[in-house]
Amino acid sequence: MTDEPDHLKEIAERVRAQVAELESQMSRIDAIEAEAESMDRMVRVRVNANGMVLGIQLHQATARMDRGRLGTLIAETAQAAAYRASDAAHQFFEGLLATRAELQQAAEAIHPEARQMFSSHLPAPHSSPSPSHCPPAKPPVVYPTQQPPQRYAALDDEDAHYERFNQNPFGRS
Repeated sequence: MTDEPDHLKEIAERVRAQVAELESQMSRIDAIEAEAESMDRMVRVRVNANGMVLGIQLHQATARMDRGRLGTLIAETAQAAAYRASDAAHQFFEGLLATRAELQQAAEAIHPEARQMFSSHLPAPHSSPSPSHCPPAKPPVVYPTQQPPQRYAALDDEDAHYERFNQNPFGRS
């Protein structure tokens, strides 16, 4: 019996250490950055893990480059850098999830109901309505169909016919 409190203290210390490690890893997420360079080494882009561009470096030769070509080159390089940053963040999160799993196991060793702390959604025992209490389904909205515009004015509308016939193709003078 004297063995059990020491064991619980050891597990509690382990949980505290893992929580501290988890918090330090979470603070390092913002520090993830990646950089990419274009194939011709004219453009270099640095982005963070969210894909936000942090910096663009252009070679002097880009001053003579077509704007469309330069824009495409910057966009392609930024996408490559964002892909690298996303990959680095993915690897980081895999390690973070492994730490979370270890923390969950340690917490469950202390208290079996600790699994609820790690669930991504809150339990809602009375949140699902019974079928008899569901609100009635609304019928789909039916929009009135529009009449297609008449291609030609009615023949009895001489003014519209006269205006259309006498229009100047180069604009009114």
